[in-house]
Amino acid sequence: MRDPNAPELINRSLTDEPELAGIAVRLLRSDDALAGLSEADAGRIVAYMRLIKVAEGQVLTREGEAASNGFMLLVIDGEVTVEGASVGRAEPVVLSVLGPGHLIGETALLDG
Repeated sequence: MRDPNAPELINRSLTDEPELAGIAVRLLRSDDALAGLSEADAGRIVAYMRLIKVAEGQVLTREGEAASNGFMLLVIDGEVTVEGASVGRAEPVVLSVLGPGHLIGETALLDG
């Protein structure tokens, strides 16, 4: 059964959307992502990417999950808020806000 809180997988490759694929290649090569990547290598990575649509406030991943799930997210549009738990606080603390070009889970994907 599908988790109702999980991001919606749009069942098509990012390469099915040439304009978005071009944006993804450019963003992967930005300073916020993998700046030393060649355009050809970025294109190869994009060929493996799938689209997901996320509602505002939806949890994408929790700390440590990317290592066990083996995935990386590239923010193409919008913003992602990174939150952390703080002792003595009921509400999470905002650690960072990531926009287009930022990667999530890339370190876990590369080295577990």
